[in-house]
Amino acid sequence: MARGELIICKDPDSVAEKAAEFFVSCGLKSIADRGRFNVVLSGGSTPKLMFAKLAAILADDPLPLDKIYFFFGDERMVPVTSEDSNFRSANELLLKPLGVREQNIFRFRTELEPDAAAADYSRRVRGHFGIESGFPSFDLVFLGLGTDGHTASLFPGTDVLDEQEKIAASVFVPKFDAHRLTLTFPVLNSAAAVAFLVTGADKRDVLCKVREGDSSLPAEKINPAGDLIWFVDKAAAGQP
Repeated sequence: MARGELIICKDPDSVAEKAAEFFVSCGLKSIADRGRFNVVLSGGSTPKLMFAKLAAILADDPLPLDKIYFFFGDERMVPVTSEDSNFRSANELLLKPLGVREQNIFRFRTELEPDAAAADYSRRVRGHFGIESGFPSFDLVFLGLGTDGHTASLFPGTDVLDEQEKIAASVFVPKFDAHRLTLTFPVLNSAAAVAFLVTGADKRDVLCKVREGDSSLPAEKINPAGDLIWFVDKAAAGQP
């Protein structure tokens, strides 16, 4: 049985628009219920489209920016000035244009060594949520899906897939011969809502396998305590 709610959109631009609208609706509820909105952003081409749309929407003040806290699902071990940096994309397209306060932005400190950067992120997340152990519950987590079934930087065959204690971990990804930083399954699955953004015909097969329960694919292990939503375009859904 396919898991989660599937929302099929015309194209990547429409996926980005629907995702931005979902951001706002989740934000309104979270701020009304708890006084703040903790959201995890994703890297990739479709999130970039969403960032631009979201910047335009939030410029009209539907949400109080000082009550939104931005986190990242994963990051490459690159400087914040690198074009490969997930933080840079979000910062240039969303955070900086809106003038989001620095204290509301939780980026991975990639200037540290991988293990130190992961431990630092875990510590800062725990501090923000006021917990000494266990896992926080983010209000909304955005994720992507790779053709190999990875999500965040949870790649097939890597040790981080079995991590059950850390909030964030460093992982060496052989296919890139590089370290990555990522949130782990336990924290992602503690979220109130997880939204996948999936576009392109090359994602059609893996999307089907993940939603139908192929346990060999890391993304299949995303089974949140809250809602699971798939924003996909027609190409990824296999529709003309």
